[in-house]
Amino acid sequence: ICASTMDELISGMYKDKIYKKFIIDCRSTNEFKGGHIKGAKNISDKEIIDQELFSPDMTAIATKRLECRKRILLIFHCEFSAMRGPNMATYVRERDQELHSTEGLLYKEIYILDGGYAKY
Repeated sequence: ICASTMDELISGMYKDKIYKKFIIDCRSTNEFKGGHIKGAKNISDKEIIDQELFSPDMTAIATKRLECRKRILLIFHCEFSAMRGPNMATYVRERDQELHSTEGLLYKEIYILDGGYAKY
């Protein structure tokens, strides 16, 4: 996903199509404190990402999107979106497949911010 599309999402341009968006900043806490994208959550630990995205509450939210025919987006990034962000996105995709292989994925749309926070 490019920076301009990210700005459009943050501004609410696609709110009629998007049920929920999660901007996940995989940088360190200090990097995040030094500046971050509006609305981003700082998560760099797999245990925490499991708690955040695969809890019963989140499963209910992700299932509700099916009823209203809207989309849930996960957008991952790190400083340059070269390692930490893409690695976490891959982990989430694999975990989702592991947990929901028979009934379908909770998170069908997983994106990486092009160029990361540095380019944004």
